[in-house]
Amino acid sequence: MTTDSTITIYNRRLNSKGEELLIPTVIRDSTWYYGRSSSAGQYSEGQGTFKVRIPYGADTSGKTYVEPWEWKELADGQASEHWTIQMDDIVVRGELSGTVTDQTDITSTTEDCFVVNAFANNTIRGSDRVKHWRIGGV
Repeated sequence: MTTDSTITIYNRRLNSKGEELLIPTVIRDSTWYYGRSSSAGQYSEGQGTFKVRIPYGADTSGKTYVEPWEWKELADGQASEHWTIQMDDIVVRGELSGTVTDQTDITSTTEDCFVVNAFANNTIRGSDRVKHWRIGGV
């Protein structure tokens, strides 16, 4: 898989006090695609779609992937050691730094971002060269 991007994924999480947190993970060596749909020569001016693929062996800043249901069960102190993909997470092209308290902190900084509306864990079978996570959004 050819890779061309670094991304930052912000995983949403409620802490033990019920406050929403956005926990970032920088992932290097991913693939980023943005496109707008067209049909029979008609170009859509509407909202485009984003697709990101993260190879199984990508640099995830030393964090371990866990499934969304496992993410929710982690203790507050463990969440920063892991990452996941779940609906309504935020994906940004590039490496962002600094404190993020809500989604507008991100969307006001860059247009190269989207909210996750689809994802698949394709790391279950196949060789390590084809295993990947796929994320989609608008």
